[in-house]
Amino acid sequence: MLVLSRLPEGSRRGFADAFYEERRGRSARRPADEAARRALAAAVVLQVVDLLEPKLRSERVLDLLHGAAQGDDLTRTPEPAVSELRKTIAHIRFAAEPEDAALALAEALDPASDVVDLKAVLARSAWAAVESWEPPRVLGFLLAVERLVAAS
Repeated sequence: MLVLSRLPEGSRRGFADAFYEERRGRSARRPADEAARRALAAAVVLQVVDLLEPKLRSERVLDLLHGAAQGDDLTRTPEPAVSELRKTIAHIRFAAEPEDAALALAEALDPASDVVDLKAVLARSAWAAVESWEPPRVLGFLLAVERLVAAS
């Protein structure tokens, strides 16, 4: 609904029809544990990583994001990487706009609570996508996320 609300009214029906036609037969379910939620959140953020400011896409942060998406235990991360991540997250939380994909990155790697908020990650990622990309690419993003959810 968020994505549809941001599209021109005349293209909403076609976009929705294309999405539901492509996802037919797949059922989405929520990941059962925190590790699976973090992995899914990181995988969603990777879909929109090119929308982040270059300074937020350092090699180390991208490595952590890829590791989280693969289910790596981030509590075993070496101190230099943790230090850089903390600085990046602090910058994001201080400077990012509420709809910014950077907040999705922060939530995926360092949740505001003890539990990754998948809805927030998806909403911020989708908002950034629909504000930045043409509808066909947004549709591809939504379908990719649907596949990630179904596989989790």
